[in-house]
Amino acid sequence: MIWRGRWVLCLFICFLFLQAATLWPPQQDAEESIARKLLQQKVSAVHAKNLQRFLSVLDHQNRFYVQEQKRWFADAIKVIESNSYQLTLLRIKTKQKDRFHIEVKQSYRQNGKQYELQMPLVIRKTKNGWKESGYPFFRRQNGPIQILYTTKALEESANIALDIIQRALYVMEQRYQWKPKRVEVKLYHDAELFRQSVKPSLPAWSGGWNEAGQAIKLVVDQQHPKLYAAGLVHELAHQMVSDLTNDNAAYWLQEGAAMYYEKHLLPGLSDDFSPIEEQLPAKYSYSDLKRLDLERLPDQAATQYYLSCYQFFRFLLKKHGEEKIKNVFKDLKKYPYLDLDSNRKKALLNIRTEKAIKQELKIRQLDQDWKKKD
Repeated sequence: MIWRGRWVLCLFICFLFLQAATLWPPQQDAEESIARKLLQQKVSAVHAKNLQRFLSVLDHQNRFYVQEQKRWFADAIKVIESNSYQLTLLRIKTKQKDRFHIEVKQSYRQNGKQYELQMPLVIRKTKNGWKESGYPFFRRQNGPIQILYTTKALEESANIALDIIQRALYVMEQRYQWKPKRVEVKLYHDAELFRQSVKPSLPAWSGGWNEAGQAIKLVVDQQHPKLYAAGLVHELAHQMVSDLTNDNAAYWLQEGAAMYYEKHLLPGLSDDFSPIEEQLPAKYSYSDLKRLDLERLPDQAATQYYLSCYQFFRFLLKKHGEEKIKNVFKDLKKYPYLDLDSNRKKALLNIRTEKAIKQELKIRQLDQDWKKKD
């Protein structure tokens, strides 16, 4: 009797544990459920072209990431083939109290070609529930400067970036009185991961990016250290021009200023790498620069576009002086901010920029004035 009673009691206890397991699934299952739900919401938002649903998945404390994802979404719904976008949960990687890391596979079709990328993501618990919070970067920080990098192998590159950004910020503050509240730099070991952090239509030749409200992004490869440093200054100059103009500078003006300061802001950075063609006539006229879409140009044509922007900006600066250029920026800052990709507001920014230049530099016809420089 005693043995049988214990056996019945054991069966009863086992039954209770089974019931509890049904009511309270293991933590791993809960995390998988959270991750799958967020990924499915994001996928359905892309399929439905619903921006608000897409943004509701994201951690809004990570404001640079939210702005970057907003631009990615606007591009994706235009260039990705209908309903081809998918996010697949591969595994839960690491777990902490208020966050966990997952590995996902992103896939879609664009122009008949299949694209796939495996990447980790952070899922973070916020006051509004669990949200996607971007890539799990390594970090270096000093004051307003934060350097994020994807692998430990980029630690030395992160140290260099911190030094270059600090030096460049000092000079920019002296010359333009620009002192940003925050500069965030993201360094990528993988070109496709970098490209997908910007937008699906970004050309393959692109190795760096910055736009208003976003982090500076660069692919770090085996390029010469001076070229890497020049690329950092180039993208920081974009952030400066965006801030000083309320993001109202024309595309060609952005690239012209970025190319100029990449070469001339910090002594010795790119002295050995100025293109041979620098002293030759620019391939593209001012009218061409307004018309052309840099992001659709092939590699060699894009190089000529950058060079022409550089030569035109250098001409304006040498003829009229940096103070006049600063006044152009101030005039542009008076216009309202448009929360759109620069390429999608190109025509309006051309009009605003030309008006500011003509007013401050007293130029009637920019094309003819540039042609007379020689």
